[in-house]
Amino acid sequence: MNKSLQILLIVFLIVGAVIMFALVWADARFELVRSAPHISHESMVDADTGLRAVVFPERIPQGFIDTVLEGNTWATRALNWTMPHEVALLSRTRVDDDDISLQFVINNRRLGPVIQQYVNEETNLPSTALFSWSPEGLQRQRRGLLKLDGEVHVDRAVMQNRDSRWSGARPRLHLPLEGGHMFELILDNRQGAAYILAGAYAVSQQLGQDALVNMALEALRDVDHLHATGDFLTDTDLGLNIRIECDPQGQENTPQAMAFFLEMLLTELRTSLQADYGVELTGAAEVDGFTVQGRYRLRRFDRFFL
Repeated sequence: MNKSLQILLIVFLIVGAVIMFALVWADARFELVRSAPHISHESMVDADTGLRAVVFPERIPQGFIDTVLEGNTWATRALNWTMPHEVALLSRTRVDDDDISLQFVINNRRLGPVIQQYVNEETNLPSTALFSWSPEGLQRQRRGLLKLDGEVHVDRAVMQNRDSRWSGARPRLHLPLEGGHMFELILDNRQGAAYILAGAYAVSQQLGQDALVNMALEALRDVDHLHATGDFLTDTDLGLNIRIECDPQGQENTPQAMAFFLEMLLTELRTSLQADYGVELTGAAEVDGFTVQGRYRLRRFDRFFL
């Protein structure tokens, strides 16, 4: 081998070593190269988990992403490269105390340290009369797992009313997800979680004197759980299914009351979505025994992001 080829080979080896070192450093520092493992939020769910809402971004159709990003090839590739495996919101309610905790969990695929720094330094985490986030901000638990802790502020009267209905209720196995959906939510009211969250919202919005609100809260006392799922029907339309299971041992008119309040809320929401975003919400709820089943469609859901 002549001297020039030897020099060229050495240069290639040095450049290759530098590139490899840079990639290893970038991956260790920014989680840039390797995809993090799928870490399910299920490991954080127990019998006291009253609310869990989970989004699986990988189930968002590519056509929706292309529409929102207006065909920007580089932005699409970057988003697909960094798309989280799942994002979850959990709320834990214990019967024996006033501890209503929140956990916002991101199972990120890449760029965990970058996401953590951006959220903590460049955004103002919202805190309201209803809830607040931990001053420590978004924390990196390990590669692929970011967690933000918070708490719901619950009025003492709401807790006392909860105690009058659910005092002594024993923890049960948590309700399982159906699975396979882009979005899924379970609001478990077997220990009063739905009642507490709705009551806390009513207090934060100063709705305590509203007769309809008080009627809705009373109806919630006989609700077992609420289950909702969301899936794309087309690249731009989102289908939503909402099921409310009422306690067969409760008031006979509870299912009809919940269907009425659900439709009342969605009627106001329809008007707002159409006026503010041009998004059309169609569908209705039906009562079958002690079950309220609502099937809805959000047409041009992409307009939320345009």
